[in-house]
Amino acid sequence: MMTKRGGLGLCLLLSVFATLGATAQASDCELCGELPSTIPPPGTSSPCRVTCDISVSGDSPEIETGTVMEFERYKGLYVTGSLQATGVIFTSADPQPAPGDWSGIHFEATATGSLLQGCQVLYAGSDAHGGNVNISSPDVEIRNCTIAHSDWHGIVAVAEASLIGNTIEHNDYCAIHVTGDSSEILASGNSASNNEHNGICVEGAISADTHWCSNSPYVLYDDVAVGVDETLSICPGVTVEGTLYHGLTVSGALHALGAG
Repeated sequence: MMTKRGGLGLCLLLSVFATLGATAQASDCELCGELPSTIPPPGTSSPCRVTCDISVSGDSPEIETGTVMEFERYKGLYVTGSLQATGVIFTSADPQPAPGDWSGIHFEATATGSLLQGCQVLYAGSDAHGGNVNISSPDVEIRNCTIAHSDWHGIVAVAEASLIGNTIEHNDYCAIHVTGDSSEILASGNSASNNEHNGICVEGAISADTHWCSNSPYVLYDDVAVGVDETLSICPGVTVEGTLYHGLTVSGALHALGAG
């Protein structure tokens, strides 16, 4: 039979264990500025709340698969170095998320060796004419990701990056938006639905020989002009769609065999 003194001792012991257990639990993860080498940082756990713009200027941090990064209003991720992430969710911090809540992921011109694989990028696109993912470097690959609920475009590319096997849906304008000079982007096996334009929107000048060979339709989102000394080659089976008042002007050469 336990005495009162024994019972009091047991209660104190249990209280100590409970306190130690609470102390051992991971604290909240908050990110701001240059990203640390490990995410979530030691002693913290996902989700990680992004309270100001975050950046990667060197080697990619090690991001634990399954990490959720929640961005506060208009904040973004800017990559001038390398970013590699697998199975990470980049989304809004708002409990009732909406398109345009945050800026998006920006791969700047100096970004190298960057790969998003099996990730989700959701509810961004707060920058005018921007996207959930914005690419200014050719050394970027987006593979098997879900890009959804942008206030503008799903992916915006001004460099010939690689977009392979992605699901791009529920974005207000284009699934993919490119300039004329970046329109030879490697886009293969992507699925686009419930965007205003479920294809690759192109606008601006083409000032180098360019091939359009994606399985996604090309949309003349604004006027597209092929330069005097340049050739636009459209592969067999490719679809090119026009939009109101916009077209394709060819001052150089156009090669289209079996295009629609």
